[in-house]
Amino acid sequence: LGLMEEMNRFYIAEMKRLGYPGLLTNYDMHQRLMEIPARSELSATAMHVYAGAPTGVRMPLSTPGYQQKNLAYPWVKGKEFRLNRNSFIMPSNWMGRAAMTRIAGKPFLLTEYAQIPYSRFAHEEGLMVGGFAALQGWDLLTPHGNTVKMYYLPASASDFAMDFHPVVRASEAVTALAWQRGDVAEAKHLVDFAVTPEMVNSPDFLNSPGRLYNALAMLAKIGTSYPAPYPKAALTVTPEAFTPVISTEFLAEPAKESGRQKVDLAALVKTMRDNKLLPPKNRTDPKKGIYQSETGELTFDTRNGVLTVITPKLEGAVVKHDQPLKLDALTIRSSSLPASITAASLDGAPLKGSKRILLVHATNAASEGTVYSNEFFDAEIDIGTFPMLIRSAKFAVELETRSAAAPKIYALNFDGTREKELSGRWEKGKLSFELDTATLEFGTVFFEIVY
Repeated sequence: LGLMEEMNRFYIAEMKRLGYPGLLTNYDMHQRLMEIPARSELSATAMHVYAGAPTGVRMPLSTPGYQQKNLAYPWVKGKEFRLNRNSFIMPSNWMGRAAMTRIAGKPFLLTEYAQIPYSRFAHEEGLMVGGFAALQGWDLLTPHGNTVKMYYLPASASDFAMDFHPVVRASEAVTALAWQRGDVAEAKHLVDFAVTPEMVNSPDFLNSPGRLYNALAMLAKIGTSYPAPYPKAALTVTPEAFTPVISTEFLAEPAKESGRQKVDLAALVKTMRDNKLLPPKNRTDPKKGIYQSETGELTFDTRNGVLTVITPKLEGAVVKHDQPLKLDALTIRSSSLPASITAASLDGAPLKGSKRILLVHATNAASEGTVYSNEFFDAEIDIGTFPMLIRSAKFAVELETRSAAAPKIYALNFDGTREKELSGRWEKGKLSFELDTATLEFGTVFFEIVY
């Protein structure tokens, strides 16, 4: 522990000696207690986090009788990639884990991130990352992207992300609007998890603060302090539960709680309410799996894997079931597959008054010729090649508007140009639009609505 602190102090002193006036941070250290003292002395926190990595890489082929084509990667003949089929809209989620590592009151830089694009619910990333980053007031986002290839290399389940993946493109557009443009509001309050030298020097030094503490990042800003509490925090929490950090195939992450590692979320939420961090009508109820941000803009239904975002300029939802979901201006009438559907104003006006709206519809995607073990994408048993294919779906939405005239609707190419004009129904300030994306000649996730 002392060696890490000594090394940091050496680097900080050298940079100051050279006259560097800016922020200083070291590598994006892990989430354990032992890294907190060194991290606390830096002027900014850097971290990286991923979700949805394969649960098994190059595992024995589990589909009897299947003859692989091996269009790419001949060295994985007879092997498969077992994928993560879970939604990451859960109480202890990957964005919350990153939020916990921030040193309260200092800039936060997420220097790598991705929800692995071959996980079944990769479309969650845009609203999830954009919503969290904005609510937490983060200062930098750097998505993982393989922008340059040294040789022809199709996408595979072991790729963390790549810029030519259509769901990644959809997610980055939504994140840019929600966070970078500032459509989602920053929380006003910060909950500080005060870590003490006694904790760091205890048998828990290789553990992280209990993983369910991260759930509070869905409600307000969170961070840690060391060696003394952050004086400007709206609420200070002394961690009492600690979780072992385990290594998976690709990642290190907190283990599930048991025994003394249990976190009483209901008690923590009550404390936030008692201290007026949450408004009276806030819907948060851990027993029902509902978490709503103090701003009221983000609502997480962790039992059903649903996330809704309602702001003046942007509305969207991650849906898992084919049932209506009313936001404000936007209503999702149906979705034949789990998807992320977002509508955002492009002219700076509120969504209901906007004359130009971007509609983003993302399911998931795969390379041509890719074969999965089943419809749930449990395992990739044959890696395909280019081009990328977007999984088609039927969806229907309604948009309320103050415009007196019917709009034009376009399917967009990935460079933003208009590919094809589409039709919708217009009646008394409400646009109804439904589409089977299988009917499009070229796959897309982007649609433009122009009044």
